[in-house]
Amino acid sequence: MTNVGSATYSYEVADPTWIWYDTGGTGYTGWATYNWGPLVYFENPFYGTGNAMQLLTTDGALHNNTAGNGNTIGNLHVYGDDGVNMFDLITPVPVNFVHRTYTTFDLSSYNIQVTTPWFWISYEDLGTNRYFLYDSTYDYTSPLYLVIGGVINGSTSTGEWCIGAQVQTGEAIPDAPVVTITTVAGSPVLNWPADPSADHFNVYGADDPYTSAPWTLLGSPTTNSFTYTGTEAMKFFQVYADSMARGGRGISSPLSQTTQRIIEAAKELKTN
Repeated sequence: MTNVGSATYSYEVADPTWIWYDTGGTGYTGWATYNWGPLVYFENPFYGTGNAMQLLTTDGALHNNTAGNGNTIGNLHVYGDDGVNMFDLITPVPVNFVHRTYTTFDLSSYNIQVTTPWFWISYEDLGTNRYFLYDSTYDYTSPLYLVIGGVINGSTSTGEWCIGAQVQTGEAIPDAPVVTITTVAGSPVLNWPADPSADHFNVYGADDPYTSAPWTLLGSPTTNSFTYTGTEAMKFFQVYADSMARGGRGISSPLSQTTQRIIEAAKELKTN
């Protein structure tokens, strides 16, 4: 018996490349009486590769049936999503749409580095009587999400918003250093390896490792050490490196999450 192998194929993926759920749009939809905005989520294709994903460009189109107002302003949000929390990766960016004109927004200068498994893009505060381009052919991310007054809602309508994401390979993600915890004069002392890219570190604490985020911010030291001298019971800690140079706003990246190692090291710590 002779085994016959298949032909060998190779392929390349463009970098940067666009991610779309739509093929150009089939119409406009929205809500006449709400100051609303469309919202769509994407999976981070670089998650788990050792590199962040950099968001370069996004796009969309708006139908504005308000007479005499050819331009309208909204606020572009980019959210990280770790599966538990959503958080702004940049300060919301004011954007202008021209009536029924497909528009792209260059975000490359914001250096948006996405390290979470998912990310969201939304155009919020578009005002009333405005309708966004969508594609009724596809329904990959049902329901159709929208934001009203900062609250996420799901529509019964099917389809996909015509919001794309141009992405490329981002910065390398360093391995998360281990935070060591000791006690000095009855107070927990945290130490971690230095991070030359960080302007400061944000230290959070909780008495229960299952406390919902965000935990209590205990301090923002500029060195890689922190002593907790507060009076509230804090037996579990998280440390995040922070740099205002990242995206111009300070994108916090986990330096050490509450791992079992930290839980075991901290579970007997008591504060005065």
